Amino acid sequence: MNLYNVDIVKNEWDSFWNDAIDMKKINNEARVLIISATFDTGSAEAAQLEKMMSACKLDNTGYNIIQVPGTEKMAWHKLKSIFAPQYVILLGIMPAQLGISASFRLFGPNRFDDAIFIPSLSLTEMEQKPEAKKQLWAEGLKPMFVDSMQ
Repeated sequence: MNLYNVDIVKNEWDSFWNDAIDMKKINNEARVLIISATFDTGSAEAAQLEKMMSACKLDNTGYNIIQVPGTEKMAWHKLKSIFAPQYVILLGIMPAQLGISASFRLFGPNRFDDAIFIPSLSLTEMEQKPEAKKQLWAEGLKPMFVDSMQ
């Protein structure tokens, strides 16, 4: 019997402690961090995101965008130290990809670690499911960025 031959922490979790990829704050005064599945510049997804932020009354200086390829993991604690966001919009990114072991309500605001997270489907999925886009607007974005500012 060998009691010590057990993988308690798998190697996949190492990515949360490796050095962060070269991330820079583009907009220093931005209080919103958008963490999204990858999309191409100039694509329909990019246009959709721009329209969403415009509806939230945010110009391109009000937010920073990080794109996470596929199932790659990024450490929330590192993102938080770099960007210090008040709001985090997750577009097609699961909290577990950020090393967060918490369940978030989809499309609505969730308070976690001194920030408000609004998780949603990816931009591509929302383009295919207009009801999801409406739900994100009604339950998450409008109450946080439009109604609270009036």
